[in-house]
This record gives sequence, C-alpha cells and structure tokens, in this order.
Amino acid sequence: MKAAPIAKTIRVGSLSIAVRKYADGRFGFDYTPPGEMRIKVRLQDLAAAEQRAREIVGAAHGGKVERLAIDERQYAEFLRWQSDHAAPARLCDVVSEMLADKAAKGGSKAAVLQLRSTLVPLAKDFRCNIGELTQRNVERWLRERAKSPARFNNMRTSFVSLCKFARRFGYLSPLVQWPEQIEKRRVVPEIGIFTPDELRALLQFVAAHSPEWLPLIVLGAFAGLRPEEINPEPASGKPGIRWENILWARDKIDVPAEVSKVRRRRFAALLPTAREWLIPLRGTGPVVPPRAHREIRLQWCRATGLKWKNDGLRHSFASYRLALTKDMAALCLEMGNSPSIVFKHYLDLRHEDEAERWFGVLPSSKSSKILAFQTQTGA
Repeated sequence: MKAAPIAKTIRVGSLSIAVRKYADGRFGFDYTPPGEMRIKVRLQDLAAAEQRAREIVGAAHGGKVERLAIDERQYAEFLRWQSDHAAPARLCDVVSEMLADKAAKGGSKAAVLQLRSTLVPLAKDFRCNIGELTQRNVERWLRERAKSPARFNNMRTSFVSLCKFARRFGYLSPLVQWPEQIEKRRVVPEIGIFTPDELRALLQFVAAHSPEWLPLIVLGAFAGLRPEEINPEPASGKPGIRWENILWARDKIDVPAEVSKVRRRRFAALLPTAREWLIPLRGTGPVVPPRAHREIRLQWCRATGLKWKNDGLRHSFASYRLALTKDMAALCLEMGNSPSIVFKHYLDLRHEDEAERWFGVLPSSKSSKILAFQTQTGA
C-alpha cells in the first residue's frame, strides 16, 4: 500500500517523526515506544498532529529527552558518548554567557542581580571547567556563603539554573543531575508585627524629622504594600509607586505590574487613615526619594528605641486588617498573595480592638501642621 504523503517532519536532533495526511483527511503518524506495540495517532488538523509529534519526539531540556523507539541501553550509551565528547567549558565563561543571555532576553535587573550575586563569586572561587564541579564542594561553598536558610535556597536556585543552562547548550553532560539533588533548607517564617504604640512613635518621628519618607511607613502600615514596591533598590532598575498611582477619587492605590513584586497589577485600598497622613504630602512623581532607605531607617530605630522588623509593616497590615474585615479573599487581592502565603508568612491574628487602635493612628494636630508647613515651603 502506498504511504500517505508527508505533510510535515518534526525533528529533534537525530530523532524525527513524519506527520502524514491520510485519505480520510486526518493527519497523524505511527510510532513504536520501546518494548511496546505500534501506536497509531490520527488527529483532525495538522497543527494538533504536529503538537503531538513534538510531545513524543521531545525536546532536550535539563538533560531529559523523550525517546522514540530507543531502548534504555542505547540511550545510556548515547548519554555516555555525549558526556565524553562534550567540549570543556570554563565555569567563568558559562556564567558570563548565561548572564548575558538572561539580560538579552529581557530578564529583570533584579533577577539578573540575584543570579550575579551567586554565580560571579562561584566562578571566582572555582577556577575550573563546569563539569569538574562536585556536589560535596558546591554544598560546602553554599553553606559557607549563605547566612540564612532563605539565602541558601536562593543561591541553590541560581546554581541549578546555571546547570540547566549548561546542559541545554552542551557544556554539561545530561548525566550530571546532582545539582537538583542538593537539599533545600527549611525556612521557618518569622512573623514580626508592630504594636499601635510603636507605629505611632515611628510615624510621629518620621513626620517631624524626615517627612519625605513618610509614605514608606504609611503605605506599608495602612495599605500593605511591599517595601520594594514603594522604594525599590536603586540598582534593580524597577520603578516604585508614584503619586499618580494613588487614585484619590476612587479610594484605591493602583499597583502596576511593573511595580508589583509578582508582576501582576492589583488595587490596594486607600483607607481613611492613609489618606489623612498622605494628603499634606500629595505631589507628583515617586512617593519617596529614589534612593535606599536602610541607613535612615537605622536612624529612626536609634531615635525611637524601636527594633525594626523585616516586612513588619506589611505583616502588621495583614493581621490587623483581617481582624476587622474577616474577609481573607479580599485581603489576598489587596496584598497580591494567595491565602496559603498570607497564612504562612504574614498572619499573626489580632483582636478587633487592637486593629481599631492600629487604624486609628492618625496625625496629631502638631504633625499635621508640620507636614502642611513643609509641603507649602518645599522643605
């Protein structure tokens, strides 16, 4: 019987599938998995048949290949051959190529910086080919470098990404799977929140001594915005919230996708307390100075006697806000997180009276006069 005409050939390396058009108008192909009977695939349109063929013939990704009619012994021999014939690649060169590739493909500056912070020191400390790295040495290096479980996991992720990149371009054998086997460390979330009295002391001090930074406190405490959404690290290249994003007439704060940590636009509520603090400062452009706030934050803590809590303002907002609204779904929409993440990382349940005190921290008459004067004079 005459074979049906070939409509498209799907090829990956030395493997291929000929997609044919059959007399009944359908498209498809036959293939024989290792150790199994022949399978006939018949689909209604060419695009669907091509997609199925691609799924079967596979694409080399992270050293894993879907195999068409190749038994395990042949495949193992192929991998050994590929490993033996892989061109030696210096670790430093692979790191440089990967960072350039990420930047060229539009990776965010923050993501590239995260990779760079791990991979550049790695290449400096291991002056060898990437294939000469060992699990023992890399794990020891990660332990020595990482100051916390979270940092260890972030560095591990960067290293695994490097190895996937190297395997994809033939710099590392597909047989090298140990990077993924490095165990992650357990991160115990530390939920630290401020009391209403601590918040009042902080707001009053910042209003009196550095009012240009007041939106950083207000938007974190009363809107739940992330610090990096209000005041991103200058080196990240990300924009922060601008006065134009505060929709006064709608009682909303528009957090654009390019500002949001998770790159999804959301609306946070502009609550009356936040409005009271922000109106005297209302302007245009970034809501806070476009520079890092870490040093001035230390000054606030020294002056007020407070201990800074990482993400404490956002944690506090979540806990106090839920105590009042009893609406987890709405809270998650405002914060841009799933319920599981809010419960795991942010929630420290509070009573209603505590929440009322939190959202009742309004500017004193003295603070209002100071802010109004500084806004009028441009101080």
